Amino acid sequence: MNSRAININYKGARPAITGPISVTEDSYPFNVASRQYVPIEMASYGYVEEELFISGLANVYQWYDSGTIPATVRTPDVPYTTRFLLRRPAEPRNFSGNVIVEIFNWARNYDNPWGGWAESYEYLLAHGDAWVGITIRPANVVGLKNFNPERYASLSFANPLPPDERPPDSGAYPGPSSPLTENGLIWDIISHVGAIMRSNDSASPMAGYRVEYVYAAGATGGDLSAYVSAIHPLAVLDNGRPIYDGYLIKCTGVPGAINQSEPRMPPDDPRCQLYIDVPVIRVMTQGDILGRGFHPDWSWVYRQPDSDEPGKQFRLYEVAGSYIGIQYSLLSNPCEEDVAAAKGIWTGPFAVPEHEFPLQYIMNGAFANLDRWVREGVPPPRAERLATTGKYPDVAFELDEFGNIKGGVRTPYVDVPVATYTWNGRVIPFDDALLKKLYPSREYYVNQIIKHTGSLLRDRWVTEVDGEKIKRQAEQTRVP
Repeated sequence: MNSRAININYKGARPAITGPISVTEDSYPFNVASRQYVPIEMASYGYVEEELFISGLANVYQWYDSGTIPATVRTPDVPYTTRFLLRRPAEPRNFSGNVIVEIFNWARNYDNPWGGWAESYEYLLAHGDAWVGITIRPANVVGLKNFNPERYASLSFANPLPPDERPPDSGAYPGPSSPLTENGLIWDIISHVGAIMRSNDSASPMAGYRVEYVYAAGATGGDLSAYVSAIHPLAVLDNGRPIYDGYLIKCTGVPGAINQSEPRMPPDDPRCQLYIDVPVIRVMTQGDILGRGFHPDWSWVYRQPDSDEPGKQFRLYEVAGSYIGIQYSLLSNPCEEDVAAAKGIWTGPFAVPEHEFPLQYIMNGAFANLDRWVREGVPPPRAERLATTGKYPDVAFELDEFGNIKGGVRTPYVDVPVATYTWNGRVIPFDDALLKKLYPSREYYVNQIIKHTGSLLRDRWVTEVDGEKIKRQAEQTRVP
């Protein structure tokens, strides 16, 4: 296969790119768009999709005991090989100038695009953005090799330390973790991939495309939060520009461990406050806040104030009524056959509830607002935090008369409700008697939705396209 070193203008690093990796009937990328749970043909959107391997040298960092921002190097120049998917417009003239680099979620031991593509692919494709998904976890490499041992034979996150020098695993990473591998290689990989997207080297997969801005996104157990605090200050190109222009982080409150041997940060450590020199937006669901159920991280204790101050540009959005595992995002899962081949944890089959909360609309608005914040300096809207009572660990949600939470990012789904939205994803439709009491006629209900959606649009919480979707959904909602 064709392998070429790329000058990425970053600390002398010259990672090698291999590919695009060939696709046949029997050998194709894991989580290729055409084999998602709901398949997508990229060509129908004017896009191409490629899988590439990246090999280079990464540092393993240390952070927990140093008390420093940023992290410092523990073990330098460790070889790695991983893969990434690239989806970009087929014609450079249709490219927006934005590249979204998403670090794949690894909660089910296979690559999942939660926190970017899964929620916002329709927005990204319509906007002309390029999207990249990176495999960042050794456990997911195991899944890839289960899926296709020959295709993914070269992928490696090998532990650089001799067996007698390997400290015990910190237990900070859920799922399988082996002393033979090192989770801490991921940070320079994230930096290298972002720098490759910016590189004007003819060997770059984005050669011929005018890349203006590169954003990082993901929902990855705190990895992106750790990158922002510990690594972003180091991730500066030779021309002085940061590799990433902004970050959109979905879910989780706690920064992940910096390597396989260190624990995560306690909530009172100032390094958990994500104030850096580029904008950061965090989107939290109701299911993230109190450390319950599917997501045990207590995002409540990692809250921080919003800021427009240069060097501290930050927004925290806690979305009332939303849940971490919306079914819409699962539509971008790999198909069941491929998950079985990877020996991952399948999450279907499933049916989308009639009134499922559409978190994707808030995510799309967050992407649009992040881009405008970076390009034009226009600050995004602010929202209250979700309403709670008590102190850690005895915190409870403050609910309204319908069982929906108060505060947070408000939408018509909780302000003009036809159902109760719980922290664990349950949607409890109102009975006919309550609906008739609240909404004397269908026309009245639809007009209320239109009014509240107008407020969302004026305040830039959602895009114009999604605002129209909310209105159309109201016209189809069963109201006696």
